[in-house]
Amino acid sequence: MFLALFVYIVIRCLLQSEVSYINKTLMAVLNIFFVLPFLIHFAQKNEFGSENQIVRAVMITCTVATIITIVCLSNASVQEYVKFTILQIQEDEYIFRNDYRGFGLASRLTSNYGFILGFVAGMGCFYLKNNRWFLYCIPFLIVASLVNSRTSAIIAFSLITIYLFSSRQKGYALLVGVGACLFFGYFSNIMQLLNVDARTYEWIMSFQEQIADVAESGSMSASVTTSKLFGTMVVWPETVGQWLIGRGYDIFFAHSHLHSDNGWIRQLNYGGIFYLILFYNIFFRLLNRLVRHNNVSYMFAFLIVFSIVNTKTMSFPGDTLFPLMMFFYFFKTNKTLR
Repeated sequence: MFLALFVYIVIRCLLQSEVSYINKTLMAVLNIFFVLPFLIHFAQKNEFGSENQIVRAVMITCTVATIITIVCLSNASVQEYVKFTILQIQEDEYIFRNDYRGFGLASRLTSNYGFILGFVAGMGCFYLKNNRWFLYCIPFLIVASLVNSRTSAIIAFSLITIYLFSSRQKGYALLVGVGACLFFGYFSNIMQLLNVDARTYEWIMSFQEQIADVAESGSMSASVTTSKLFGTMVVWPETVGQWLIGRGYDIFFAHSHLHSDNGWIRQLNYGGIFYLILFYNIFFRLLNRLVRHNNVSYMFAFLIVFSIVNTKTMSFPGDTLFPLMMFFYFFKTNKTLR
């Protein structure tokens, strides 16, 4: 089915569309179905390939990244050195203009980086039995993700909620639940302890206020962020042809009324209904396979995380979180890899 999707994109390109979309899709397919299986197979051949061993390596990598982010967050001099000397951020870049976020040593700090940390913080709960040390790291991963992308906190706590309801390890579930309550209860103290800048703190708290406004009113127009995502950024196709085969370009890079961050809208506008049918046929096949392998909890995790990310940006192609989600998917659907 991925081949059919790729062929459709090639045909769409021949009908005057962005060549870059072919590159993004090809890279995504190669990463998911060739690079990831090769890395897993290579690790197994070198006796480092069990699910727990590889997941632990992911945890350690994200913990190291979190430490760097916390140091940058707490020390303005370090942050300035990383941002301008190592990453060489230019004046016309988003992070330069919005310096209350974007802490760490990575590309795409305000999107994929935060999403990945939030995802690993939540998924790590399912592996606490063999990685008890990670329990102490989860709050810091959430903070590191939150100061870069507020949406990542929704990802983390969605996964933690799924874990609490599905876990058979009641002791660890209790610790995670208590830890989550303490995190919320002492959040302002944690921010103060880490010497978080006032603008960063206000930016984070404004997100909490927006969520409360939406919850109380029951309307997406109650907050600035949701009113844009579900209002001004909902750009529908304008002709029958655009509905069927799309505009042929990603409207994220468009100007004026055509611009949108919303991944569902961007996918529709790029390839039309035919593209959506092909891609979501693949997507729901993936979910169905998880159910058939008795991984209902990860099916919900996969669905919820994809939906959250695809509302804020475009999860496929071009998003590094989707290959990471597929990394866990391979383990959940192939017993020989565990």
